Amino acid sequence: MESDTSSLYSTGSTMSSSDSAAAFAAAIIGLVLYVVVAVICIIVMWRLYRKASKPGWAAIVPVYNYVVLLEIIGRPIWWILLTFIPIVNIYVALVVALDLAKSFGKSTAFGIGNFLVPFITYPILAFSKNARYSGPIAEGLDSFAPAPDRPMTPPQTNVEGQPLAPTMTEVSQQPATPTPTGQPAPLATPPEAPSEPNQPRPPQF
Repeated sequence: MESDTSSLYSTGSTMSSSDSAAAFAAAIIGLVLYVVVAVICIIVMWRLYRKASKPGWAAIVPVYNYVVLLEIIGRPIWWILLTFIPIVNIYVALVVALDLAKSFGKSTAFGIGNFLVPFITYPILAFSKNARYSGPIAEGLDSFAPAPDRPMTPPQTNVEGQPLAPTMTEVSQQPATPTPTGQPAPLATPPEAPSEPNQPRPPQF
């Protein structure tokens, strides 16, 4: 009877030790993954803020990092108070995601991606050369609605993909460059066609 009791006790102790070791290993792995994800997020946001001409270190300062994000998109700083209101904070996060995408020349669909899968779209905004910061899209907008899409006019190219030279109409519409005296410079006139060579005169008698 005593041997059975001692064997059960030793078995229970062994299982308890293995469970503790597994839990400790899981905690270490979880901590390492958390640190890796945190470092990646800091690098992405640091690069994103620098791309918008903001200090990169703002990405690691709580609360202030959201203030800088509001400055990037042109929303008032007091919007940070809305993030503490339930349900309203979800709508604010959606508007911020849409405005951030449009401030970098992206579409509304990309902004929805900012809201749903930021771990995919934020690195694109931070490191892609096609995502260029064009200024606060919502600056001066007195509305809680997302800012409208900024019209993009793609440059005209020829068949080989090279930009076309400006036409005579576009050149004539450009403002004249002022001269040092403050008077507008005269428009350039096309060169005159070369005159025909002098015909030989008939001999005079």
